[in-house]
Amino acid sequence: MPKSDIAVAIVAAILTQAGTAEQPPKPKPRSAMSCLPDPVRHLPYSAEFSMTNTAPGSDGNPVVYHYSDTEAFDSHGRYLGTSTFPDPNHKGPPQTTGLECDPTTDTQYWWDSLKRSLVVLKMPKMEERQGCWESDAGDFFINFDKARRVNAETQARMNRLNQATQDQEHSNPLVEDLGTMTLEGVEVRGTRTTHPPATSSSERERDYLMEEHWASPLLGFWLQQEVDYPPSPKHNSKWTRRVTNLKLGDPDPSTFDPPSGYIVFTETMHQVACEVRSVSSGGPSSHLH
Repeated sequence: MPKSDIAVAIVAAILTQAGTAEQPPKPKPRSAMSCLPDPVRHLPYSAEFSMTNTAPGSDGNPVVYHYSDTEAFDSHGRYLGTSTFPDPNHKGPPQTTGLECDPTTDTQYWWDSLKRSLVVLKMPKMEERQGCWESDAGDFFINFDKARRVNAETQARMNRLNQATQDQEHSNPLVEDLGTMTLEGVEVRGTRTTHPPATSSSERERDYLMEEHWASPLLGFWLQQEVDYPPSPKHNSKWTRRVTNLKLGDPDPSTFDPPSGYIVFTETMHQVACEVRSVSSGGPSSHLH
């Protein structure tokens, strides 16, 4: 522990003994999922994804981290997403985090395999999902109006990418049409987006950032992604996500059973004023609206 942290801890202990200590600030709440209906994602499926993240190691050489995602979506609108990360120090078990949206019961489930914890989050009914809501303990927060805007912006971005492939000469950033191919029996169309470097008079011109996305018109989302970042000694240099197993049709109902044997915390969301606040990133997947 840094010396500054030790000093703060000692002062806090003295204040507590004197009976004058203030309550510690609450941690930033996690952003609950909106679980709003997705007009594009409507076909039931289950899928497994392989993911890699290449970043500079302590010696400056690139290190590749491997992890995985699973997704499931059924005809009732239930969605499940999990991510499994190996211990980067190779000393402990892998960590699996998961979330599930169940519109049939207006419930969310969040779990963490290392903490052995399962949060059951009671959500408002669909017609009540307006404005801002917070959980009983204040550790989950959602702005439904903002969530709708983000969903619309995401769909607009995909539409712009599709349009840019038809007008490559005037596209900025440059978007190339990579044609079509088949992944796990499903046709996907690819685009490569090249972002021009951000420059200023005080820094050298940075390298371009390139993204490749292969989207399924049938399913309405990306089945393969690759992002090449500009070289940096501190930041990632490449990120990939590829589908490795895809099944169309309703998953087995047991797929949506939350893990058993965990410590269960049940909370209910209630409406609050949309005050300015920041939330921490909470959730294993960014693919759910």
